[in-house]
Formats: sequence, C-alpha cells, structure tokens
Amino acid sequence: MNKSEFAEVQVSKSWPSPQDYNEAMQSPAINLAAPELKVGKPGLNNLGLPKAITGSFASVYYLDCPKQDFAVRCFLHNIANQQERYAKISDYLNHLNLPIMADFDYLEKGILCHGKWLPILKMDWVDGQNLIEYIGRNLDNAKVLEELRLWLRQARGTLKEHGIAHGDLQHGNVLVGNDSIKLVDYDGMFVPALAGELSNELGHRNYQHPGRTKETFGPHLDNFSAWLIDSCLYILQRDPRVWFTLHAGEDCLLFREKDLQDPYSSFAFHELESHSNSEIRERTKLLRWLLTLPVDQIPDIDEQVQVPEDLVQLDPAKKKPDWLTSAQHLMAEEIGISKNVFVEEPAVPLSTQRKPYVASWWKKHPYNPANQSSGGPPNVLTPPPYLSQHNTLAAIVMSILAFIGVGVIFSAMLAVGPLSKLNTTEPYPVREVVKMDDAQILFDKGTAEYRASNYSMALKYYQDTLGILKDSGKGKSVEAANCYYWIGRMQMQLGKYEDAAASLSASGPLYEDYGLTADVATVNHTYGLVLLRQKNYKDSIVWFQAALEDFERQPRSQYYEDCKAEVGYCLGMAYAGNHQDKEATQIFKRLIDYYDGVTEKQPNFVLTRLNDIERYFTKHNQTSLAQKARRVANEISFIHGTTPGVKSNGP
Repeated sequence: MNKSEFAEVQVSKSWPSPQDYNEAMQSPAINLAAPELKVGKPGLNNLGLPKAITGSFASVYYLDCPKQDFAVRCFLHNIANQQERYAKISDYLNHLNLPIMADFDYLEKGILCHGKWLPILKMDWVDGQNLIEYIGRNLDNAKVLEELRLWLRQARGTLKEHGIAHGDLQHGNVLVGNDSIKLVDYDGMFVPALAGELSNELGHRNYQHPGRTKETFGPHLDNFSAWLIDSCLYILQRDPRVWFTLHAGEDCLLFREKDLQDPYSSFAFHELESHSNSEIRERTKLLRWLLTLPVDQIPDIDEQVQVPEDLVQLDPAKKKPDWLTSAQHLMAEEIGISKNVFVEEPAVPLSTQRKPYVASWWKKHPYNPANQSSGGPPNVLTPPPYLSQHNTLAAIVMSILAFIGVGVIFSAMLAVGPLSKLNTTEPYPVREVVKMDDAQILFDKGTAEYRASNYSMALKYYQDTLGILKDSGKGKSVEAANCYYWIGRMQMQLGKYEDAAASLSASGPLYEDYGLTADVATVNHTYGLVLLRQKNYKDSIVWFQAALEDFERQPRSQYYEDCKAEVGYCLGMAYAGNHQDKEATQIFKRLIDYYDGVTEKQPNFVLTRLNDIERYFTKHNQTSLAQKARRVANEISFIHGTTPGVKSNGP
C-alpha cells in the first residue's frame, strides 16, 4: 500500500460503541465465536458489569477461561486494511518469538453485536502493573526505578535489533511483572514488512514528539518516547517529590502534551530546569533539546548525546502558573474525604489490567467544540440543540425519582454542609484590571459562595474569572477549564440545564487536552447528572459509565473508590429510571456492601443513598435487600450518633 492509499479510520454510525461491547460481553457463550472464548467469564467491575479498559481505538476485556486467560480487544472504529496489517505483524513476531511480546490472533469473526459479526484481537492475558502503578508503588525506591530503566532500555534494544518500533510506548502499554516487562497493544507497530506504508495512529499524546505525523513511520518511531520515559525515571530516582509537584500519574508521567508542544512556557520544564539537583536540570534540558529535532533524527536511547551549549535558555517570565483548584480536587471535600488522600497514599494497582489513554468521549460528543465548524468553546449561555429538544422546565423540575416516590436524586459530590458566608454587601468586583491575581481572588470567592450554597453569586464570580482569563489570552488554559466546569455546576444547581450542558461541553475537551483524566471523569459524571435531572435516563447511563471507566484508571485510593461508588449510585438510579431493573438491582446490592464496610464517611451523605436504595427495593418487593439497606443505615447512624431516617436532600 502506498501513501496515497493510506486509509483513515472509517467511523460508521452502525459501528458498536463501548456500551454495545459491554452488553455483548455479558454473554460470551452467545456473542463470542472462538470456542476457547465462549467458555470464559469476563472480569467484572465493582458494580458487577463487564470491566472494560477503553482507549481511543478499542475496548479491552479480561476473560477468565478454563485453560488460559485471554484479553479480548474490541475495536471502536472500522479501520481499513486492519486485517492485512495485523497479519504482517503477527507473521513477523511469531517468527521471532520475543519474550517481551504477548501472543495474539486477529479473529475476523470475533464478536456478535447487533446481529453482525465483527473482528476482535485475542491476546494472551498478561499479569502485571502498568508503569504508573508500578512507579507509584516504588517512588521511594531508587534501586527499583533504576532496574525498571534497565528493563526498558533492554526492551528497546531488542526491538531495534529486529527493526521493530512499538509505535505507542506509554504507561498503559508497558506491563511490569516479576523481573520482566511485557509490551502490549500493537495497533501502531512498525515491522519491516510495513516499510513504505503510513502509520494508522500517532500514539499517546503525552508521550509523543509533537512533530510525529503519519509519514514518520519506521524503526525510529519509539526513540522520543523511550527518551521521555527514561528521563522521567531518571528524575524520579533523584527526587520522587516531583511526582506530586507535577501532578504526575494522571494519564502521564511527568510531562503532558502541552509541555511537549511549548516547553518554553511549560510549568513542568521550568520547575525541573530550575531544580536544585544539577542532574535533573541537565536531563530536562536534554529532553527539551530533543524536541527541537525532527522525529526521524532523534537518536536512539543507547546513543551518547550532548546538549548544544547554544540551546536557548528558559525565560522565567514565560512560566505559566499552576493555580486554581481543578474539578476532581474539590470533589474530595464534597464527599467527605481529605482532598490530599490520593496524594498521601502510595499508588497501588487497581487491577492487573493495562490502562491505555482514554478520555475519548468528548471527541465523539456532538457539542465538543472540536466537532463544530465555528471552532472554540461554545458560549456558556448558548444551549446546545440536543438538550433543547427535551422536556419543558416544568417537566425538568419534576422529581427524577417520582417513580419510587423518593423525590429528586441527591446530587453527587455536593458539599456536605454550608460554611460561613462572605459579606456579599460589598461592591461586586468588575473586570477592570486584567491580572491573574484578580482571577485567583474571584475564583476563590466563587468557591466560598458555592460552599455557602449561594449558587447565583458563585456563578457570577466564576463567569468573571473566565472573562479575565479570556482577556488575558488564557481562554483555553486548564484554569479556563476549571471555570467552565464550575460555571456548569452552578448552572446545574440553579436549574439552567441547557446552559450547564454547554459549559460542561467546553470544559471536557480542555481537561482532555491537558491529560487530566480524573477531571474528565468528573465532567462526564456531572454531564450525566444534567441529563438525569431531565429524565433522559438512557443518555445519562452512557455518561455515568464513561465516568466510571475513567475513575477506574486512576491510582488506587479511598478517594477514587468513593468517587466510583457515588457515580455507581447515580448509574443505578439511571438504570432504574430506564426500567433496567436487573442492572439497577445488581449495582445497589454492591453499594450496600460497600457502605457496610466504610464507616468513616460523612454519615448523612451515606444515609441519603441507603434510604433511596431501601425505598427502591421496597417498591420492587425485594424485602430482604430493603432490610439489609436499613440495617446498614442503622449501624452507621449508631456509630455516628445521627438520625437514621435522613431524607434525600435533592440536587
């Protein structure tokens, strides 16, 4: 195939979504063609549903089979000549039998979705932790990190020896086991038989050289990402605190796409090049120098390199500030958890499944600014037409749980109690001086008003903060993403659902641009709430599932477990509203068990959920489950000395 024949990803309206694959994987005996897969049992998430690791190109499932465990990779797009490419890759790898690779088979007749057989990739299941999990557990062990560096260099050397490039070296595609590593996900792999063709993907944005294109496809493809990963490990060996300073582990190591695109204003590059450790400073300069080279001229990781003396120095005046609390950080206090718990706890593996880059839901969303001809974030006061087709305001404000007589659902991640109000009689600040300090002050005041339940005043502060950011040329910064998110949250609290949907649709892509997957999960969840409050149960299910998948990819901590439980509660209510009682019951049963084992939470917050769950089971004549929910609620009430009959507070 020559370059002119390169086939782009063919996105078909009839091609299955992650939700379609989730449903199909619930019945492997019916929906999988391979005999060895039919007898398997899929791995389940905390809610008892098939657990998928969903990336930009595929959803991957663990399948527990009698003789051998497998990974089932279901493709999210119809990619031209996919079978031909995988055949060439398979033939070459099978001939070499490399220990760092997993065996796989491309099955043209793989999975049945909507009455049609579609291809899958059947791979040997690999036990191990991805790079983020493994590094997080060993931050304080420089010897282990040095050993990991050695394994990665050896793996790159092996690929180089045979003229191979993985094509997407990143934390989710490197699994660390006992004294070895394995590379998985071969969608973008280069082997000699593919010489002269174009790449069918560009790799994880937080690990790739900004100059990589479809044409830069060859054995040199991994050189930059190998240098980046090696440099991160080198730096962490010398100062593990950098992991927290740079908010690492959020779908990246120490650097994000924005850092690589513009290192001269990057907070990360400035921090590291001004570090007290000279070795850290020099390695960071080396990585910055590599960004100045064409992709095909980047040296191999084993080559001796020298940073030119005339490399332009960073200007401290151009350093972008790292300020404004992001969406997921404020979620912590809203569910009664210390906002630092996910930093203070060492990262431990959520599972042995690999976790590739996700957060792709916003790319597919019709109101993602990237999919609009006008470009740029939508006006936060302009409702997207999707929501304008729904119920009138009178219908919206009706109870979303009227069918079980509970009243409206308690909004996830709400503040557990009002704090002291600010003196709002003083003149409201106006946008006269365009300074980041002014933006910080306004944002903090908005947060204080939000905590005091003054949503209208908080909305004004957040909107004025966003105005300052736009006037300062920072309308697409992470700070702007935070403003869009909190504007959407306040609009939701005030019942302005169409405005909220537009604001959230502006924040999601910006968070994704910065690789902040936990924040994307929070936006997905909040968008689901907007739909749920309008009784659009079917669509809200999709967004809650997206939020769950993104939270599953975060380092293990009690904070993220609580987030998943809260999203699960909302997902259960959406299932109930959509008359999917089997799924709702399954989720609520697991939530009762979860709340039963967690006693340090804010009691009123947990009791509202247990009361709603009890009423659901009572209405559906599941007496034993209703009694179990009441027993757990009574025990929590006894421990905390609170009243068990707490009613749902509503959104």
